[in-house]
Amino acid sequence: MRERLLSLFFFFCVALVSAQVPYVFQHAFNGDAEVGSKFGWSLAASTDWVAVGLPFSGPGNLENGAVAIYATADLAAGVYAPVQVVHENIGPVNDQKFGATLACSNTLLAVSNCSKRATETYCNDAAEWVSLFQWNGTTWQELQQLQRPPWATGGTYGRALAVSNEVLAVGGTRSFNGTVTRDVVYLYTFQNGGFTSLPTDSVDGSPYNTSAADDLGHALALDGNTLLVGSAGDGELGAGAGAVFIYDKDLGGNDQWGLVRKLLASNGRAEDRFGYDVGVNGTRAVVGAPGREQNGMTAGMAYVFDRDHGFSGNWGQVDSLAPLVPEEGRVFGATVAISGDRVAIGAPPPPLGDNGIAEVFAPDAGGWTRVQRIDPYAEGHVNSENRAANCIAFSGNSLLIGTPWASITHPPGDPTGGVLRYTQDVVGINETARGSLRVWPVPFSEVLHVELAAGGGQGPLVVEVTDVLGRVVRTERISASGNVLTLARAAMTTGYYQVHVSNVHGDVVSGPHRVIAQ
Repeated sequence: MRERLLSLFFFFCVALVSAQVPYVFQHAFNGDAEVGSKFGWSLAASTDWVAVGLPFSGPGNLENGAVAIYATADLAAGVYAPVQVVHENIGPVNDQKFGATLACSNTLLAVSNCSKRATETYCNDAAEWVSLFQWNGTTWQELQQLQRPPWATGGTYGRALAVSNEVLAVGGTRSFNGTVTRDVVYLYTFQNGGFTSLPTDSVDGSPYNTSAADDLGHALALDGNTLLVGSAGDGELGAGAGAVFIYDKDLGGNDQWGLVRKLLASNGRAEDRFGYDVGVNGTRAVVGAPGREQNGMTAGMAYVFDRDHGFSGNWGQVDSLAPLVPEEGRVFGATVAISGDRVAIGAPPPPLGDNGIAEVFAPDAGGWTRVQRIDPYAEGHVNSENRAANCIAFSGNSLLIGTPWASITHPPGDPTGGVLRYTQDVVGINETARGSLRVWPVPFSEVLHVELAAGGGQGPLVVEVTDVLGRVVRTERISASGNVLTLARAAMTTGYYQVHVSNVHGDVVSGPHRVIAQ
């Protein structure tokens, strides 16, 4: 793995709202996972917990799977040891893929053996059940297993999961009503110490005419009494254009889930795959459309919707979010995450081992603006072919990015997978020297001095200043280590910047560092 890049963050205006503050890399962790376990294939986060899936974990090539559970308080304190690693207590099943998909609340964890992403390699049709774990105040204990309902004869049970307020939604299953086969999402209610063994309700997109080709329920998001059901294959705007169905609890009857609205992209068209991933937080939703074409390239897009936008009770589109640099096959919007006034959009492009990126957006003047572009490989935090952003999640002040092909504690050829933790920067970092690098004064107002100690790298050294979107704004040179470079604030507008120091061969010669200006 390459050495990490030097990161100097300049803060010129303390009046910036928190949503506009970029995320700073803190740590990469993998729970001491074995090589090939795909640690970070899946993520689920609640206020108190972060769960990480390792669906390929197991002795030899059994690929039984596991889930590592972390306390958010531990991560905030810089403690990266899992509180517990859970397995299937009934005994491992070869190639089970336990942990392929996750959902969690503060007391409940749901785990399935199937993922919507990639091929059947990540889905075990012979292990179609959902395992439930409960936090008892001391440990996570296996609570029960939910089996595919006997009348649901098609699809793959557990391809998507969501849990909130003691309600569990399970997607991926199909049923035949005598006339047509439809995708169905089943809902279970927590009662008397466990979930009901059979669904208490189900949704299938009715009264709209959906079919098995619509992939309804392959993406789910649940927050309180609001359920989002992605249907990336929906054909109302063209084959594979996609749609999202929004349901509210108690709409149409007590404990019944009633359809509020079917969402479509304002500019939707065939093969956009709108609804491939979804997220909801309170009265705001985000929808990914990784097949959206831009400038003749299948680059992807995402959309933000707000409740009551346009008129009371409506879910109206507020903005569409495009990648900073459209690239063919980037699949921007394949993963999404939302937390209040922050939205993160992931782009883990195929092939599976390629390099992924994530971009963070925040509301601004009635729309949404890009705050940051995160490229873990370009920043030097992971090896190439990492599939960063295969999953993303917000956890408090942190943004977590799953990188299931990354080599965190092993050579690049032996990837374990990992999770990268970024946090929003905090004003007031003191002047420091890290390794062979020194920057001063901190905080600064007009100029910043950068010095690489003698022996810190072979000169001449290239100093490249980029903004948080990865755009180069300054390029300077240091003739040799031991010389001092003075950077003036001129031509740099208010905001954060990174400084990358490398030699003429492109080798990174410095470690991460950040400062704040005023």
